[in-house]
Amino acid sequence: MSSWHGGKGSTSRISDKKAFDTNYDNIFRKKVEEPKSYCLFLDSIKTPKYTNLPEEKLTVLEYTKTKPEEWVCVASKNAFIKKYETLGIPKIISIENDLTSEHRTYYGQLSKSSNPNFDPLSYPDMGIHALRNILFHCRDNDLPLPQIILHTYNDFARVFMVDLIESVKNQIEKKNGRN
Repeated sequence: MSSWHGGKGSTSRISDKKAFDTNYDNIFRKKVEEPKSYCLFLDSIKTPKYTNLPEEKLTVLEYTKTKPEEWVCVASKNAFIKKYETLGIPKIISIENDLTSEHRTYYGQLSKSSNPNFDPLSYPDMGIHALRNILFHCRDNDLPLPQIILHTYNDFARVFMVDLIESVKNQIEKKNGRN
């Protein structure tokens, strides 16, 4: 009879430590994805070349120092979401809130009535929904946020959109331990 060898796992088998570490990182470590080199524009009527920013006397192209061919233009919330899910998170997004005439009418009535119980997400498929979707996607997947431009002239919606951006940025900082 041979002597006992100590059982399985009693000694390390010969292995490549560097390969093990690399493979471990590839499997278990989250990769920080860099923003893609395209820009995403959400508006049902305008394009970046002809869209002036409410707070600036510049077009989106002038403000961002980009070229028209860098922009992918979509006209709906669903197209916006599908585009970034297909191409990855863009380096810049520019968003109009009011994508249909119904949206403009809806917000026009609300801003006149100043309803204190107003929920900005209660009317479907507005720019704020696309913004919320990409912000939550970045937050939940530890992806960097793109540069965000709000080219909406709807001041009522802009306030809610800015609050949403700040809220998600605060959630990300809290998640990463920076308060």
